[in-house]
Amino acid sequence: MKRNKPPWEYDPFKDAAPKSCHGLFDDYITHKNSKPTKTNKETNMFSEIKDKNIQAIKQAAKIEVGTAANLVLINKLRGQLPMMVRGYADHPLFQVAIANAVAAGIEQFMPDNKKANLVSEAMLEASMLTLVQSFNFVEMVEEVVNGVNVDKLVEEQSE
Repeated sequence: MKRNKPPWEYDPFKDAAPKSCHGLFDDYITHKNSKPTKTNKETNMFSEIKDKNIQAIKQAAKIEVGTAANLVLINKLRGQLPMMVRGYADHPLFQVAIANAVAAGIEQFMPDNKKANLVSEAMLEASMLTLVQSFNFVEMVEEVVNGVNVDKLVEEQSE
């Protein structure tokens, strides 16, 4: 095809398309310089998703800080514990007890210290998460599901 325009003005979709393809590129040609616009619903949805992600990362970071603080404090205390009690330091309830003791101490002696309060809250959340994770929920759910007689339920529904 012969070019009558300089290369910077040449549009390969508009100028080089054979006659049988002209209808295929109409959308591109008429809207090539316009940007897609977002509706308010899309903007709100993306804004909500972004806010949820921000909250999730804050919560995850808070739990990680609490876990680290619990581990550091328990490792410090472990050496001071009597030999007969050291084995309990690995139990999740010990973490909960230590986190509660720290929270009570900070509330009593440093109630205005925002960083200390944040760390004590993080320690409580992390210790509770560790406690809940120590339960074997998979086995509990399997016991409940295995105890259900599906044939009997189907018979009762059909009656």
